[in-house]
Amino acid sequence: MRQPLLLALLSLVVPLSVPAAEPPDFQRDVRPVFKAHCAKCHSEKVKKSELNLLTLAGVQKGGESGELLVPGKPGESLLFEMIHDGSMPPEGEKPLSKAQVELIRDWIQRGVSLESTSTEEPLTWDTVTPLLLRRCWMCHGPEYQFGGVDLRSLAKMLKGGDAGPAAISGKPDVSLVVMRVQQKKCPPKADIGEAGIEPMTPEELGLFKKWIRNGTAEGEVEPEDVGLDDPLVTDADRNFWSFQSPKRFPVPTTRNDERAAGAIDAFLLRKLRDADLGFSPEADRRVLARRLAYSLTGLPPEPVLVEQFAADTDLLAWDRLVEKLLASPRYGEKWGRFWLDLAGYADSEGKRSADMIRPWAWRYRDYVIRSFNDDKPYDDFLCEQIAGDELVDWADQDAVNEDVLEKLVATGFLRMAPDGTSADPVNRFPDRLEVMTDELDVLGRSVLGLTLNCARCHSHKYDPIPQRDYYRLIAVFKGAYDEYDWLTPQPFGNQWNKAKRRHMTVSTDEERKRVEALAAPIREKIKDLEAQLKAKGVSKADKANLQKALAKQKSQLPKPGQIRALWDRGRPSPTFVYRRGDETQPAQLVAPGVPSVLSSKSNPYEPAPPDHSSPKTGRRLALANWITHPQHPLTARVFVNRIWQQHFGTGIVESVDNFGRLGTPPSHPDLLDWLAVEFVEHGWSLKHLHRLILSSAAWRQQSLVTEEHLKLDPENRLLSRMPMRRLTAEEVRDSVLAAAGRLNEQPFGTPDQVDIRGDGLVTSKAVGGYWRRSIFVRHRRKEMPTILETFDLPQMNPNCTERKNSTVVSQPLHLFNNRMIYDRAGELAKRVLTLAGTSQRKQVEVAFSLTLNRPPTEFEFRSGLDALAEFSGYREIGTEPDSKSAANLSPEDSALADLCHALLNSAAFLYID
Repeated sequence: MRQPLLLALLSLVVPLSVPAAEPPDFQRDVRPVFKAHCAKCHSEKVKKSELNLLTLAGVQKGGESGELLVPGKPGESLLFEMIHDGSMPPEGEKPLSKAQVELIRDWIQRGVSLESTSTEEPLTWDTVTPLLLRRCWMCHGPEYQFGGVDLRSLAKMLKGGDAGPAAISGKPDVSLVVMRVQQKKCPPKADIGEAGIEPMTPEELGLFKKWIRNGTAEGEVEPEDVGLDDPLVTDADRNFWSFQSPKRFPVPTTRNDERAAGAIDAFLLRKLRDADLGFSPEADRRVLARRLAYSLTGLPPEPVLVEQFAADTDLLAWDRLVEKLLASPRYGEKWGRFWLDLAGYADSEGKRSADMIRPWAWRYRDYVIRSFNDDKPYDDFLCEQIAGDELVDWADQDAVNEDVLEKLVATGFLRMAPDGTSADPVNRFPDRLEVMTDELDVLGRSVLGLTLNCARCHSHKYDPIPQRDYYRLIAVFKGAYDEYDWLTPQPFGNQWNKAKRRHMTVSTDEERKRVEALAAPIREKIKDLEAQLKAKGVSKADKANLQKALAKQKSQLPKPGQIRALWDRGRPSPTFVYRRGDETQPAQLVAPGVPSVLSSKSNPYEPAPPDHSSPKTGRRLALANWITHPQHPLTARVFVNRIWQQHFGTGIVESVDNFGRLGTPPSHPDLLDWLAVEFVEHGWSLKHLHRLILSSAAWRQQSLVTEEHLKLDPENRLLSRMPMRRLTAEEVRDSVLAAAGRLNEQPFGTPDQVDIRGDGLVTSKAVGGYWRRSIFVRHRRKEMPTILETFDLPQMNPNCTERKNSTVVSQPLHLFNNRMIYDRAGELAKRVLTLAGTSQRKQVEVAFSLTLNRPPTEFEFRSGLDALAEFSGYREIGTEPDSKSAANLSPEDSALADLCHALLNSAAFLYID
């Protein structure tokens, strides 16, 4: 009795035996959890991140981030990690319960239903192609076939080269490709750095040997091309406001008591009226003249122009002034700088400490300036920059003219990103991909107003841009930008330079004749020197002097100009999605294409090779035509918003480079659409857009901020007054030079050089005592003029989509202490003396006119006279604390230099009212 009773008591505490729990089954236990919590995003119908969690095969396949499960190891399984840390389901969705999380853990831990149905994909030629691209194509691909070996197809590999077949099916150990890799003869050690090649890893070699051992199966994988029917992009995605084509909304009516000059004012007044506001009074005419001159030319207006406009009461006076400034050559320099920011223009490569100079980048700068001056239609402007090389048959030497050269120069837009791939060790695949990524980022944010880079590693978390869409866009550029068939931006090394540089030497017949005419007499001198070197009796003092003279003459031989261009070579390599953005993990093969969410039947992406004398893919030309289609949802909207932001300080869409879901919604969506349609229907003319904006009452308002403004429109999103703005970095420097009469307005050509001073300051070099505009100063990333950096010239990494103004102590300190500024103040004083004579009253008036473009107020006038008297006294008694007196100026005139210096330091000089 006692033993059974004891056993009975023990059984209440610990069971005598525990029956084995039935393992979780995917269909019965796991799938219902996924269906309840995950099917919204990861099903057969909606495969976000390329995931389908409703079938076992889909779970086993994984998605764009790779495999989801490691059977028996939940801690190493991406699926469990995301469920466990709460990142799946996403925020706002119902999370899994603790019991459900434990169920998934147990299912992975046991690994029963995973292992029983797992299958291994067969190894084919398509499996090993990414490996050959990365490790072998540089020596045995489109440019070179060393040893007669071409590894671009299975047939060519099996055929081999000078030493026989490169691979023998079923026999990896006697296959030459394998043997040379194992013997470390491929890639050649001496060429690794130059060519950017890296040896196969043991894992890669093992995979390659296994493929050969299994019979070198070919396979037939076609590039994935989903087009308009991408299941990862829904109708709801396409209905987002910025992904719909712009519409011309009807212009609102205005009341008689509302000051409206056109459609822009009508749209703005409707919202102002709702806030019990209206426009501020029109600004003073001198204020308007200064504001307009800086807006269109980036320079202060000439005093005579200001006074003429101030006195002209004709109703058309404003329109005449607008047209005069739009026609100025200075207009293209001002607005060309705006575009060069977006392109990321620089005269050096960046990335590396060497920061190598780009000797021909300035030709793109000049192309941009000329295009703005000519009011080149924006659609043509974009097409030329995206695919200028495919618009013309530049390889036909007889067809080369100035138009052909211009279109090749235009493609410099896609060559401006920082690029250090000119030398080892920064010419590896990741470095090349970084350049391609930067250029795609420049195109996306500057032209399309989209942030694309997120999709490099995973489908965009906020915008409907799947990862494969990113790589489809990469494929568009593969005819020119190819990480497996790379062109270096600068010469380096030996054999790789002959055909591996990205500069073109294309010139017109006239240019070649001009160069040859200049070279002919030099060639004669070279010929004569070479004959002297071969003559008998030449002493050693004489292989030395003659050699030096010969080298000098050869260095003086003129050469045709070169073009830093992007051109299609007609031999794109395959494009794979890189899982998690890792180039060592290629996934599915994709065809060239554009983001599905922006595709439409009325504007398809349809590449077709142009009929030219050299092969081209036509991919970028198709992209350019797609981007510039009149019904494209983003192109015109993004551009007119940028122009609006330049004129009013803030865009209608405040996030000027992001029209996606994380961007700010438009403050006036109907106005934005109206402007976009108007812009396209008027021939994509920027000058037409300027006229619309500049003629509006909104733009001509005062900038005075009242209590009512602060209460009803504190951030000025309704534009109840004109925002004040600070001069840009270039405008500060150029305005100082203009006021001093030291601005050289010569345009174009090679950039002006800079001096690197011992104290670290960088200054631009003058020519004959004059300086050119800042846009023509060399823009080397690590050696920018100090005054420009101090006043917020942006770093181009890779570009600048919106300038930011800082207010820091280094700015007034630079204007107050910098010798260049003080010397210009002295020259300004001399200019004032020439115009005003000895009358101090006239001197004050002229000084204000030359610096602030207006006469002084009564208070300023009295303060100016008092300052002249005070400064003059300091000079006479020698109490000035330093010796900064301007050369050849009397104490009284030096006092005028101090007054001019004070005006150049004033807020009124630095800000546009």
